[in-house]
Amino acid sequence: MSIQTASIEAAISRSSPVRTPAANLTPANRPHHAALTLPPIKQSRRADSRNDIESGATVQNTPTDPGFMENHLSKIPSTARFTFSNLPEATQNDLLDVMNSRGPENTIYRPFSDFLTYLSGRIYDSLPARTKESTILVEFVPNGGKRMVGHPGKRELTASCAPDCVGVEGPRTDFEVDTGPDGQPVYDPIPYHRASTLIEIKPYAGNGALQSISYTWCHLQARPDLPGVYCLAANPRFYQISWVDSSGPVTSPRYDWKNGSRYQLDPLLDYLYSLYVPPSGHIAKDPSITVRRVESSPDAIWDICSGGSLYEGCKILSISPPWGIATTVFEHVEDGRTTIIKDYYRDNQRRFQEEALLAQIHAQGVMPGVVRLVSHEEVMANGQTITAVRSARSAATKGDAYTDRWVKMRLIFSSVGKKLSDVSSLRELLMVFFDLNEIHRALLRVGVLHRDISANNVLIRPQHWFDRDQPITYNPSPKLISEILHGTSMKSETNDGSTCLLIDFDNSANLIHAPEDAAGTKEELAHRTGTPMYIARAVSYGALLPERWHRKYHPMPELSGKARRLYDNAWGAATYEAYCDRDGTCHGCDIPDADALEALSDKLAVEPLCHRPHHDVESMFWTLFVSALKAVPEGDIEDDQGFHFRDAWETFEEHTIGPVEEDFADHRDILVLQALIEAGARRAARILHPAFKDTPLPKLLARLAQHIKPEYGLLQGISKSDHMHEVWRRLLLECLVEMEDKNIVVEFDTEKERVERKTSPSLKRDRSNAGGDFDGNSNGRNTRQRLAESPLRPFGSGGSPSQYVSSHRPSESESHRRSAA
Repeated sequence: MSIQTASIEAAISRSSPVRTPAANLTPANRPHHAALTLPPIKQSRRADSRNDIESGATVQNTPTDPGFMENHLSKIPSTARFTFSNLPEATQNDLLDVMNSRGPENTIYRPFSDFLTYLSGRIYDSLPARTKESTILVEFVPNGGKRMVGHPGKRELTASCAPDCVGVEGPRTDFEVDTGPDGQPVYDPIPYHRASTLIEIKPYAGNGALQSISYTWCHLQARPDLPGVYCLAANPRFYQISWVDSSGPVTSPRYDWKNGSRYQLDPLLDYLYSLYVPPSGHIAKDPSITVRRVESSPDAIWDICSGGSLYEGCKILSISPPWGIATTVFEHVEDGRTTIIKDYYRDNQRRFQEEALLAQIHAQGVMPGVVRLVSHEEVMANGQTITAVRSARSAATKGDAYTDRWVKMRLIFSSVGKKLSDVSSLRELLMVFFDLNEIHRALLRVGVLHRDISANNVLIRPQHWFDRDQPITYNPSPKLISEILHGTSMKSETNDGSTCLLIDFDNSANLIHAPEDAAGTKEELAHRTGTPMYIARAVSYGALLPERWHRKYHPMPELSGKARRLYDNAWGAATYEAYCDRDGTCHGCDIPDADALEALSDKLAVEPLCHRPHHDVESMFWTLFVSALKAVPEGDIEDDQGFHFRDAWETFEEHTIGPVEEDFADHRDILVLQALIEAGARRAARILHPAFKDTPLPKLLARLAQHIKPEYGLLQGISKSDHMHEVWRRLLLECLVEMEDKNIVVEFDTEKERVERKTSPSLKRDRSNAGGDFDGNSNGRNTRQRLAESPLRPFGSGGSPSQYVSSHRPSESESHRRSAA
């Protein structure tokens, strides 16, 4: 099924929401579509430390379920239950040592570990033989706050995830390496793939419940075979148990060690029993993934069964935050062929599904530059689909437990590529983005809008592994840069001719729908989704860009000479003329006067924003800009990384999505786009590495910025939804021709980057839920201060920077629904 680009605007505009009369609106009180329920968005920044995780709203707002024992624990059989008086004297003394402690917490580690090890062993011995066959004895190691090992993520985060006690699968003697001066065992650091549950211990006045929950961030990331985990916090007065899966954490009430004269051990026994026999609705193990222990390394490799095939020796390529869709990407290599396996949790209420969209994309022939799917499935355990019970966290308050489930999915891909940061030259970088634009444009013709263009989702030098028994028929739609410049295709046995590979379609939307589905598609396109550093400004804001400087429009660029001849050879003179502007139009549309634009802006301010193709083109611009910003050309040209570069990078790194403080504005709009427009290539050259100064790149970025800056949602007469793709096509083609004609060669040093990710301050809001902001920046200045201090004012010499900060802010009362991240 196909759709013409000219009809896409109609396809996404058939449903008209209720409008507020413009006469009731003023610039001072213009609402930010308060009636629209905005979705939650991707976390705005990655966590850099355990403190970041613990101070985020997901942990801070952990609900306490009064019915935790009934809802989240298995009840130990009465025949296996025992009381304090049934314990050996040594084990009783271990608990009493914990309860009577008034000293530092490290005096509790060993007796508490011994106490739990005895209880766990006794429960394990009581299990039926059949249950023992499918589970492993859990014993407890006094970890002493040491960093665990074997996490597939970054060391800076895992260094601060150091639980006091670790429940390990198998005998704890496996980790004994020495005997201390006190005659007690000394243990090696525990690898994550041996950890079953993590524990935080605090002194008498402390409470480690939230800290123990924060440890599960790393635990779930490192254990893709565990859909959910338990953690425990204890001190001499009480203990608290939590369950955590991709839906987030839920915790129990505090259980005092002693209730009157009676020791309160029942919740603790149920917790230990649940490690072996999870309760209904809480799948603690994915049987389709098994860890292969490597004795000489703390790192794990994985064997994955999918669709009747066994993929042995898989390695983790990437991981996402574990609360949300919790994506884990594996790489499997066999006989020189690479397979990518993607596990994630999908909202069963999602309108569009990645596998269906990919089938639609490749239905008319293989689409070059787009990832190819081999198979997909819902992951099963014991005959039931593995799910995350999202409403379990709110069961105590909403009474709707276990109704809204997220399903674990597994997708197998036959396409691979290198990271965008591995691009080897300026020429290759521009060729990649030319092809990306053409491929994205071709996707519109088959009715698919990606909605998450970012450096993470654009790979280079793609390879595809074909079924040699099946002939490959290519979609003829996208014309790629190698063929345009040189008349030859890069197609080979494993290459489809594209310089890039577009992946991750789980946020994408299908623009082809039946009329009765128009309202649902409209609602889906109103969901704000994207990667914060690269998301379009209007999508991040949640409404049309509101300010006057967003209404300066530029005509379609014109080509001449060789660039025009190449264009006509590839697409024809008629296509070229169809997109050209004449008689003062912008992208084929007459431009209303300033008063009409102001009135229209007021009228549309209360409507939900629709994610449109030009928003993805803006994300392409940010991705290109950041790639150029970070690139280090080869050679000895000194790079002082001056003020303009640092400001630009901080602007991207600090960008968040969602309601923020009173100085709400997208500072990329001010410090980057407007600055490029005001100062042109001169400004771009100051931001980029000095080696780019005499290349066409600064001029290209400045010209693109002129077209990216305006709010095209106010030009309702634009009939071609791919009008920004045409801008991109012309400007990049012209730039590549100039580089070729002048023999401009800029090779990159791919071992270096100009930026280093700084350690972020503590979170002020939850970045995995509703965006949020930070309390400060690495240099102690907020963005308003940086605007005021900038030696090159973004808007020229006149006016205070504060006047360019938007006064139109989201309502604090807006709620946020979950959107796939």
